[in-house]
Amino acid sequence: PKPQNPNKLRYYIFIEVNMKSTALLFSMASAKQIWPMPKTFESKGNEVLSLDPCAFEGLTASTSPFDKKILEYSKLMMPSLKCNGVSTRPVITYDVADMTYAEPKPDTDESYSLEIDSTEIKIKANTYVGFVRALESVSQLVSEDNQIQGLPLYVQDSPDFSYRGLMLDTSRHFFSKKSILRTLDAMMYNKLNVLHWHITDDVSFPIELESYPELAAKGAYSSSETYSKQDVLDVIERATSNGIRVIPELDTPGHVNSWGFNE
Repeated sequence: PKPQNPNKLRYYIFIEVNMKSTALLFSMASAKQIWPMPKTFESKGNEVLSLDPCAFEGLTASTSPFDKKILEYSKLMMPSLKCNGVSTRPVITYDVADMTYAEPKPDTDESYSLEIDSTEIKIKANTYVGFVRALESVSQLVSEDNQIQGLPLYVQDSPDFSYRGLMLDTSRHFFSKKSILRTLDAMMYNKLNVLHWHITDDVSFPIELESYPELAAKGAYSSSETYSKQDVLDVIERATSNGIRVIPELDTPGHVNSWGFNE
C-alpha cells in the first residue's frame, strides 16, 4: 500500500481525539449554562433526560399557578414540539413550603434547589418565587434537541442581592402594555425581581384614574398613550406570575406639570 504522510496521520489522530473530547464536553452540563451562575452546581455523570411534550399535557386543565407556570415554560423549552400521543407522567415535580401565590415582598425567599436525573426534574423551594427561579434554571439547561445532559445533576441557588431591578420611565417615553409585559418576561429570564414603574412626570400623566379622569385625558401625550385600570392590573398579574414586584412612581410634589394640564 502507498505510504501515508506521517504529518497527515498525526493530523487525523488530532482531529479524532478532539472530536471525542468535544463530544464529551457537550455531553456534560455546565454551571455556565445557568444565569446568573448558581452557588452550587454538581454534575455527576453522563446520563440524559429527553423532554417529551406529552409529559405536560396533564397540566392544561389545571388552575394551579404552579402548574400553569410549568406549562408556560414547557412551551419555551420545546417551542416546536407538540404532543401527538397520550399524556405521560409529569417530568417536573415540586415541593414548595409556602404555596401562597401573591405579589412578592422585599424579603421574599427566592432560594431553590434542583435534582435532575434521567427520569425526573425535582424542584424544591420555599416560595412561589423560588419555584419560578428554579424553572428558569431548568429552561437554561435544555439543549436545542430538548435534552438535559450531564445527569444526575444537583443545583442550589439563592440571590446575593434582594433588589435586582429595572426602571421603566413611561412618562417621558410611552411603552405599550404589550411592551411592558414583554419586558417583564425578559426580566424573569434574567431573574430580576423589581420593576420600578416611573409612571408620571412633568411631561405626561398616562395613567387613567377613575376619580380624576381629566388627568390622563389632558395630561397624556395622546388618547392612545394611556394605561387603563385593567392595563395596570394586567401588568401586576404578569409581574406576580414572573416573581416580580412592581413599585409604581407618581411624582409629587415636584415634577407635576402634567397634573396641571387639565386646568
